Amino acid sequence: MAQIGNIHVGKADNAVPHSITIYEAALIWDFLSARYKCIEETSIYLNYVHDPEFKKMISKLGMKILESQSAEMEKQCNLYGIPMPKRPPKGINQKGDSMNFSDEFMFRQIFEGCQHFIDHLGFCIKTIVHNDSLRDTFIGFLHEELSIFSNICKYGKIKGWLEVAPIYSAD
Repeated sequence: MAQIGNIHVGKADNAVPHSITIYEAALIWDFLSARYKCIEETSIYLNYVHDPEFKKMISKLGMKILESQSAEMEKQCNLYGIPMPKRPPKGINQKGDSMNFSDEFMFRQIFEGCQHFIDHLGFCIKTIVHNDSLRDTFIGFLHEELSIFSNICKYGKIKGWLEVAPIYSAD
């Protein structure tokens, strides 16, 4: 039996269980590990954000997608028997005088992380050639990341935190 999207062609008794390559398993583990790191860093930043709009953007948009993508990768780990990396702490409350991050610094960290993940997701998508549904999952993640990136760019320009290269003129 072959499956193309939601269409099944052939007999069910000929169905082959989903499988992944060892490299695809490593990509799942690596991606989940990286998302856990992002969740932990973002949780720390949330303790130091001053701007209410920025805090809302991080918690409502960023954390929501980080957690949903992590949950999806946890399902993939369970489906394929991949051991999961260590989870980040549930809540991080480190507010104190020892650290004082500016909102602009935290914005830049999140912005650069988003840029990195766009590249990383592109790499994962082009590498996952055996398991179609896994590739589709990563394509969905890329769409989410691109949407967040677009919103972060707009917000950064409004706040003056996004350094835009000077306009080039050949004159």
